[in-house]
Amino acid sequence: MLDEDAISRIDERLDAAREARRIYSAVGSLSESDRALFEFVALDGLSISDAARALGVKPATARVRLHRARARVTAHLRGPDTPACVDILEVLS
Repeated sequence: MLDEDAISRIDERLDAAREARRIYSAVGSLSESDRALFEFVALDGLSISDAARALGVKPATARVRLHRARARVTAHLRGPDTPACVDILEVLS
């Protein structure tokens, strides 16, 4: 028998796993180069300039590509039941 706290923790873990799959799918929909840029900035914490240097592109190019990649990830994550006012990028920052 599980108590309410244990059931609540299980529900939270299931919800987190479901959300993680959605995020992996959204990031996986990016091109390889855009995904690398996105991951350098969002996951590794590199600055845009450092990520640009690692990828061999100009910082301005990286900024534009990152902006577009974030927009594509947000669009992918927004489902029909997600209100337009919800900023999913806050989750990814």
